[in-house]
Amino acid sequence: MLTEHYKDNIYAPWGQVFYTILFAQLMDIKGKRVLDFGSGFGLTADFLSATNDVLAIEPNQDMVKDRFGADGYQQLTGSLELLSQFPDDYFDYVLCHNVLEYVSGEGRPHYLRELARVLKPSGELSLVKHNAAGKVMQKAVFENQSIHALRLISGDFRYESTALGHGEVYELEALLDQAKLSVKDYQGIRTFYGLQSNDYKREPDWIQRMTKLELAVAKLSPYKEIAFFHHYRLKKNGKHSK
Repeated sequence: MLTEHYKDNIYAPWGQVFYTILFAQLMDIKGKRVLDFGSGFGLTADFLSATNDVLAIEPNQDMVKDRFGADGYQQLTGSLELLSQFPDDYFDYVLCHNVLEYVSGEGRPHYLRELARVLKPSGELSLVKHNAAGKVMQKAVFENQSIHALRLISGDFRYESTALGHGEVYELEALLDQAKLSVKDYQGIRTFYGLQSNDYKREPDWIQRMTKLELAVAKLSPYKEIAFFHHYRLKKNGKHSK
C-alpha cells in the first residue's frame, strides 16, 4: 500500500530528522487553537496537541485510520469543504505542510484564501513547501539525474510522489497577493541531509549530528535558499496583523 511506504519514510532516519527539525521550529506554539490542514498521519497534530487545542483535517482515509495520537486532538476526514463549517478569524494558528503541491494550479489560490479566512488577524499560517533550488540539488547530487535536474532548471517542476501522486512545485508570491497574506519569515529544512548517501544515515549518532547541523543553518543565508523544503510563517495583511 502506498500509504505504508509513506509511513515507512517517517520512521526512517531522514524522516525522523525532518520532524525533529519541524517540531523545533514550531516549539513556540502554545495555548493556541490550531488547525492542521492536510494532517497526514497526524505526527504534527499529535506533537502540538500536548500544549494546544488541535483540529486536524485529512482527506486520505487510510492515513486517518493509522494516525498517531488519536486521542489527543480532533480529527476530521475531508478537505476544503470542511472549512465552510468554521467562521472567519477562528484559528490562532493554521498549518498547511506539503499540501498545495498536490492541488491543481487553478485551485491553489482558493485553498490559500480559505485557510487565510479562518485565520485570526493576529494569527499565523505555517506553510511548508518544496523549494525549486532544493529539488535541483537533490536530483543532481543525491540521485545523479543530471538530465532531470536540467528539466527542473528549465521550469518544468512536475513530479510524481510514490504515496501522494502527481505534484508540482509552485511559486508562493502570486498566491500571497490573492490571499492577502505576507511573509513574516521563513526557514530551511533538509539543507544537507537529503544530499548524503543513505549509508551514512544508518550510523548510530547520525540523527543527532545532522539535526544539530540543520538547525544551525535553518535561518542562515545562503544555506536556507538551497534547502529542499521552505517553512514559511505567514501573516494576514492589514492593520490588525502583528
